[in-house]
Amino acid sequence: MLTFAVVGRSDEPLYLAELASTKGDEASYHLHQFVLYAALDAVDEAAWRSGTCYLKAVDRFEDMTVSAYVTAGGIRMLLLHQGRGEDGIKSFFQDVHEAYVAIAMNPMYTPTEEIRSSEFDRKVKNSARKHL
Repeated sequence: MLTFAVVGRSDEPLYLAELASTKGDEASYHLHQFVLYAALDAVDEAAWRSGTCYLKAVDRFEDMTVSAYVTAGGIRMLLLHQGRGEDGIKSFFQDVHEAYVAIAMNPMYTPTEEIRSSEFDRKVKNSARKHL
């Protein structure tokens, strides 16, 4: 199980992907979304205390861990996983941040709109395969 989300400054969902999953139903997919969005307060608190972008593990639910990364612009990236290695997670977030910057630099992109770029999706999934 591996779920990734990008959330905007006003808590608007910008991107959501199941990167690896066990055979489950739609209820588990919605549970993963709920766990990620419930962790947003913990992410904001950890970002306030920390001066770094990579916040490591910020929340836990049962056997799942939420790791987070916050960009300088306040965009939050969250990864729901089951005990992955910290180095791989950090590298994954750095790759995705680079892909997000490429999207954000596009003059046709509005920071509050959902990311629908197939290129961004491909980069996220390739980075997950490579690092996670």
